[in-house]
Amino acid sequence: MRRYLYLLIFGLLLLVASPANAQEKSVRGDTKIGLVLSGGGAKGIAHISLLKLIDSLGIRVDYITGTSMGSVVGGLYACGYSGQQIEDLVRGIDWDMLMSNKVEFSDINIEEKDEFGKYLLELPSYDRLKPGLPLGIIEGQGLIDLLSRLTFHVHHIDNFDSLPIPFRCMTADILSGQPVVQKSGYLPLAMRSSMAIPTFFTPVERDTLLLVDGGLVKNFPVEQAQEMGAEFIIGGYTGGKLYGKEEMNSFIKLLYQSASFIRLEDSEKQKELCDIFVNSNDVLADIAASDFNKYDEILRLGDSAARLMLPALRALARRQQAAGLGRVSIVIPHADSICIASVEVKSKVDTDPKMLIGKMGIKAGENYSVNDLLDGVDNVYGTRFYGRVYFNLKSTEIGEKMELYAAPKPPATLKIAFHHDNYQSTGILLNYTIRNFLLNDSRALLTVDFSENPKFRLHYYKFLDKRMRYWISSEVFSERLIINTYDEGELMERLLDRYSRFNVRLNKTINRYSATYVGLITERDFVEPRIDPRNNPYTFDLLTLDEYAYNRNSIQLGYNYNSMNQVYFPEEGLEIQKQLKFIFFSDGYENYYGEDSTGGYIDRYEFQFKPLVKFQFQLKKYIPFAEHFTWTNQFNVAGILRMPNEDESLDYALPESFYLGGSVARPRDNAIQAFGYHEYEYLISQLIGVQSGVQWNFWRHAYLQGQVSLFSAGTNATDFFSNFYKFDLHFNELYQRKAVHELGYGLQLGINTRVGPVIVSANSTVGSPKIRLFWGFGYRLQ
Repeated sequence: MRRYLYLLIFGLLLLVASPANAQEKSVRGDTKIGLVLSGGGAKGIAHISLLKLIDSLGIRVDYITGTSMGSVVGGLYACGYSGQQIEDLVRGIDWDMLMSNKVEFSDINIEEKDEFGKYLLELPSYDRLKPGLPLGIIEGQGLIDLLSRLTFHVHHIDNFDSLPIPFRCMTADILSGQPVVQKSGYLPLAMRSSMAIPTFFTPVERDTLLLVDGGLVKNFPVEQAQEMGAEFIIGGYTGGKLYGKEEMNSFIKLLYQSASFIRLEDSEKQKELCDIFVNSNDVLADIAASDFNKYDEILRLGDSAARLMLPALRALARRQQAAGLGRVSIVIPHADSICIASVEVKSKVDTDPKMLIGKMGIKAGENYSVNDLLDGVDNVYGTRFYGRVYFNLKSTEIGEKMELYAAPKPPATLKIAFHHDNYQSTGILLNYTIRNFLLNDSRALLTVDFSENPKFRLHYYKFLDKRMRYWISSEVFSERLIINTYDEGELMERLLDRYSRFNVRLNKTINRYSATYVGLITERDFVEPRIDPRNNPYTFDLLTLDEYAYNRNSIQLGYNYNSMNQVYFPEEGLEIQKQLKFIFFSDGYENYYGEDSTGGYIDRYEFQFKPLVKFQFQLKKYIPFAEHFTWTNQFNVAGILRMPNEDESLDYALPESFYLGGSVARPRDNAIQAFGYHEYEYLISQLIGVQSGVQWNFWRHAYLQGQVSLFSAGTNATDFFSNFYKFDLHFNELYQRKAVHELGYGLQLGINTRVGPVIVSANSTVGSPKIRLFWGFGYRLQ
């Protein structure tokens, strides 16, 4: 009996000595309280539940340290946000966008939209010849933009001890393997570097250091809080654990434990230094570090773990309240505009530093809001000349000094994609892009599509002024394309079209979304049937054609506007394309077979035209009207005019006409997407059309779209406009040169996937109700 009594007394002594009970430790009302938040990826969201509990009890926190996600949550708390405010922020974030290298299409500058988001894989090339691998998958521009916005009210604070709550965040120098405690500098960058998970996020350069996630060496920085002066530690832990023998049942766990042994062992030691230890790790066992979208579940589980320590937290709160030292509410001031006294580029960049400042749109001596400054950052990042762009502000007597930092991108990039569809078969897309080639502030690229319908594009542009508004561009494009011809939706013949163009343009960027241009372009088409025309049962002139060649030289004027939020299946935005082409010289020839031909040509026509005027206008508007629903609209006007012998011109200038139909965009500017029709189903010279429908984002990146279309088309301009109001559903009589109309409709399923967009559609028209099917996937040259 006495033996059991001794054991009971010994157990009670151990309990009294336990560091997890605040009421058992000598705590004065003015005891300095340290809050320590570990890393853990998405699991770190659970810290917010602990913060909310601390706030509800009115506990004053004197010091905060954090690692990785703990540094982000802790950093926001240190600069004045409450636990509830941080939770509201978490719920409003697009985590798929933030924790990726994705950038909204609307944030990319107009001169770069032609190449953005159209490849499966992009490999950097550091010596312009041999492709390599990036230092990290994600640059984190979106993350640092968000943190810059959220901490703008403390932008003037360089010493983290001067924050509303003194703060430290842990990082590691990947070059030396040593921990680095960040206690001064640019707060958003410090938080960003603390969660720079190697290979996932790119590292952050600071002086001679290359900083990565502090969780590699110090995932639970309790000692650092004590060094700041903390006498009592509240610890929130989400940083993993060492597996036992029975738990070690996969090679993934073995690799994890091998790589994490030192830091996990250190975390175990740090736990012993806590006075109140909230262990969320066990309840979050089924949550992965990347499960940011499961914030509801993480917050719920984090709350359950934090409430286990409620008695100890209440005891601490009572002692502080008795001393009149409870939490003081911090009001985050509205971020008013600030005066920028000067701007300096601190990074070494390959482009002209004046151009970087010019693209920011910042002038010394003027006032700017945080939105203005971050919009300028987006303008610079949207050029795609830089890997990451951010700024630091330092207070001076005459205003704020802006220090601009821009991480250089690799000089070249190799890009790869593949695609397949039931119209243009299978292809592999290879692209090589070089920045600052031959001249600074330039981009050169070569794209080749290896397929049954091969394509080739060589493009170069060079900025001409320091604000990157004026730029000259040149392009060579060529394709060998099999074009199907139809009669009321039925396949008639397949033509082989060899098309090429060369253009030179002077462009002016108006803003991130729009630009105008003027240029010269020369084009050539060579068309021939895929089968011997003498064996073709059709008698229509185009299908007795043996070969056709058409050359033209033009002056172009144009305007492009694009604010769509994503390249494929946009949910909101506006796109406008205007083009006026003055064809000042064109010639060619046609060879035909006749019914009595046994050899040679019955007819050969050689022609040279007087000038033609070609115009084209397209507007697309996507309007969100309910959660997950978008109203889609498209309006087209296009035509060809010639004075005075229009009819003769349009008989021969068929490649100058417009191709109507298709479910995906193609690289020729005279191809018009239209619901209801096969790809390139109609070749027309005059067109007015509207399309409207509803797009439903029914699951993550999957969309269902229903559309109706009404087009009026013709060949002869005079007859078309005089008969436009006579509603006539006989598109098959298009070539009788009057105005004809057609109602089209269709359904489309679209999914944005890692390999590119997947599209399946079924279309038809009232005049020719045959079902037209399209299916395809992957990235295409557009």
